[in-house]
Amino acid sequence: MTAQNNIHSRMNIIAITFPILIENMLRYFFSFVDMAMLSHLSIDGISYGDDAVASVGLTASFMFFIIVIHMMVNSGSGIVITQYNGANKKTEATNRVITSVVLSLIVGIAISIAMFFLAEPVLSLFKLSDIRHKFAVDYLLVYGSLSLGVALNSGFSAILRSYGYSKEPMLLNFLGNIINVFGNYCFIFGAFGFPQWGVFGVALSTIVSQSIAALLIFIIILSKEDIDFPFKLFFKIKLAWAKEILRVGVPTAGEFMSYNVAQIVMNFFVVQMDPAALPAYNYAFLFARFIIYFGFSIGQGTQIIVSYFVGAGKLDDAYHGVFKYWSFSFFLAIFLAIVVSVFRKSVLAMFPMDPEVFSICSTLILFTMLLEPGRTFNLVIIAGLKGAGDVHFPVRFGILSMWGIGVVFAYLLGVKFSLGVVGIWIGISMDEWIRGIIMFFRWRSRIWESKAIATKE
Repeated sequence: MTAQNNIHSRMNIIAITFPILIENMLRYFFSFVDMAMLSHLSIDGISYGDDAVASVGLTASFMFFIIVIHMMVNSGSGIVITQYNGANKKTEATNRVITSVVLSLIVGIAISIAMFFLAEPVLSLFKLSDIRHKFAVDYLLVYGSLSLGVALNSGFSAILRSYGYSKEPMLLNFLGNIINVFGNYCFIFGAFGFPQWGVFGVALSTIVSQSIAALLIFIIILSKEDIDFPFKLFFKIKLAWAKEILRVGVPTAGEFMSYNVAQIVMNFFVVQMDPAALPAYNYAFLFARFIIYFGFSIGQGTQIIVSYFVGAGKLDDAYHGVFKYWSFSFFLAIFLAIVVSVFRKSVLAMFPMDPEVFSICSTLILFTMLLEPGRTFNLVIIAGLKGAGDVHFPVRFGILSMWGIGVVFAYLLGVKFSLGVVGIWIGISMDEWIRGIIMFFRWRSRIWESKAIATKE
């Protein structure tokens, strides 16, 4: 069997998506465990659980910002490499593999330097209490300035998936998550003789575990016979190859960056509310992420499959496939939102939170039944558009909708009309539904068929 036939046999939605889903859900589970452990943080016998959760939750937007910057390379390279594999252009795919690694190194080093100097002054803008400010700075400074391992982990995983390998990143990131949880336990509770570094230790544990996983994934790449990795090409990459990756990756990252900045602004709205609002908002988002990861995983699989089909010239397969994957994701989101809402109080009882935080969070979780089905349009259909090379329209309209609908109505409902975090949740829902329906009709129009980067000759 030829290398091309091997890749083709791996390119089906279940084989691609299932390992991605397991990896994302494991990442979610371990994040859940992290929050649970942080909620028990105490220093000199004084509990700082809610403060730690609120601070780390606030930095999540900045961490996502870092990840989004890396997506300029990783998302673009994943789409471009997969399309070239679909078109059976192995040399072109190899050139973009090496180019993506070089770009990841450059971007990763630049972000590390920037975050070392900017973490503290940026967080000062939020005017947090002294203890929350300290926790937030501790986490963001370590995570941001040492995030090169996170960048390489994501980049190497994207390369493997562009060749149809999804199981390997799943298994190795599972190992990384186990290392992370063990490190968190040691640093939060001072177990096994480790120093009780609290939030600082949690950030350090995250970076070390991600770096170990990145190294192991890179070893797997070198072991795959159908993935060429000529080191001599590091010094021969062409600007045109980098531009091709960034032409897809920059707009994709731009959309996510816009979304993340919008989330930071909404966090700023929340900070100005009752002190219970911020931890409640972050706890509720932790529950929402459980549902998000299903749609996000299906979207990642959709992007890979569509990229491959478009490169291979199988446009009808791509067209009907996206509708099928989205329909499944939509009804799954409805089901999961109902399940989460039914069991929300039992799960929330695991966290030693203030009664007011509990009440607000419980109400927000109910609104996932409104929010999450609408989000599936954007997680799956936009992923299909990007996989086909149709990047600019979803990004431009996405930015318009996030700010013109999401942020505006979050402010009006949450702040102006005093609905609090519930109003912010409704504003987010309005953005997801309106933007998603527009993307549905964009895919249905088949304009994306003319946007392919690589096609089979």
